[in-house]
Amino acid sequence: MKNRTLAVSLGLVLSALLTGCKGATPPAEEAPPQAPVHAGPAKKILMGEWTDLFGTTQPLPNHSARISTAVEGHVLSVLGDGKGAEVKEGQQVKPEQVIVRLDDRVLRANRAKLEATLNDFEEQQKQAGFAVDLATIDVNRLKDLLRTSGSSLALVSQVELDKANVLQKDAQSKLKSLAAKQAGARADLKALDEQMEFYTLKAPIAGRLSIVQAVPGQTLAPGTVVADVLDLSEIDVLCYAPPAAVARLSLDQPAKLILEEPTANDDKEPLLGKVAFIGVQAQPETGNVAVKVRFPNPKERIRAHAVVRVHVLTEPEKERPCIPEAAIVADRDVPTVVAVEAVKTEKKGDEEQTTGKVKLLQVRLGIRSRDQGVVEIRGLQDSATKERVDPTGLLFVTAGGNGLQNGDLVKIQAPRK
Repeated sequence: MKNRTLAVSLGLVLSALLTGCKGATPPAEEAPPQAPVHAGPAKKILMGEWTDLFGTTQPLPNHSARISTAVEGHVLSVLGDGKGAEVKEGQQVKPEQVIVRLDDRVLRANRAKLEATLNDFEEQQKQAGFAVDLATIDVNRLKDLLRTSGSSLALVSQVELDKANVLQKDAQSKLKSLAAKQAGARADLKALDEQMEFYTLKAPIAGRLSIVQAVPGQTLAPGTVVADVLDLSEIDVLCYAPPAAVARLSLDQPAKLILEEPTANDDKEPLLGKVAFIGVQAQPETGNVAVKVRFPNPKERIRAHAVVRVHVLTEPEKERPCIPEAAIVADRDVPTVVAVEAVKTEKKGDEEQTTGKVKLLQVRLGIRSRDQGVVEIRGLQDSATKERVDPTGLLFVTAGGNGLQNGDLVKIQAPRK
């Protein structure tokens, strides 16, 4: 009886224990952690490729001239012809406008002497002409006498006629000699006038006059540079570009020159021009190639010999799919982006939560826009399967993507302000 009572008690206890175990609820599984990231879709942006070149401004060929001395001379006057007409440094000058006059008094004296000699030759030429006329008259007279005289009574001999002919030829020869001397004197006078032109330094072309490096009383040696005249209505930017940049250039490509410093007229609009010259050989020292980009400069906003930056449009502007440069993972050998797929938005309480799954994609990049901070994507490829991926519907992580791997869950936060 006692054993039976003990068995019943043990049964009740075991039954209670089994009932308690069946009624217990297992603990819920925790959700996998979600990394917070910032991400956004690819956007189509109107963009072209602009290649940057640095260069120095200079006038066009034949739009720059140098005023220099061809002879040694003593400076009489500067910035004018010495007779009232004056010009100022920096002023627009016309061709043949006098800038500096040298002392040419010795040449003028020699010219006056040569003119007097030329006048004397003219008088001598007249006298020689008279002598030719007299000799001709004498020859004609003797011919008439010889023709009218009979054989028995000769009024003139043949010898006298021959002498008259010789005198006539001598007078004609002297006339020709004086004519030659007169022509030589005229040539000397013309040469002297040309030489005197060297003593008046003039502007060779129309343009703006630079600083004049001469003062009255100074003696200038041959070849001394006095001033420059520059026509800056158009201007070239001479650049030396590496071969990789030159390979993208061609003649007549559009270009723009942005003024970083405000001008006197506060005109900040860029100058629009085009590529005018690409060198056919590289510099032996650097391997760079000379490139000239030409711009109109009607208001002379750009000065000569200034260092400027030029943007050349090497690919035309069109709508291109772009992502921010911050989306490119920089620590990989192949350009990679962290994309988010299977994006879904759920409402939890009063807030909406957007989540997705990470996929690492290799990207083929196109042109960049530093101003907008974006880069063109020309193709996406799954880093694992090497299959091409359509960017439609994907979000690209711009912040918080370090260390993420394929399949990781992420929570997309609102973009930073």
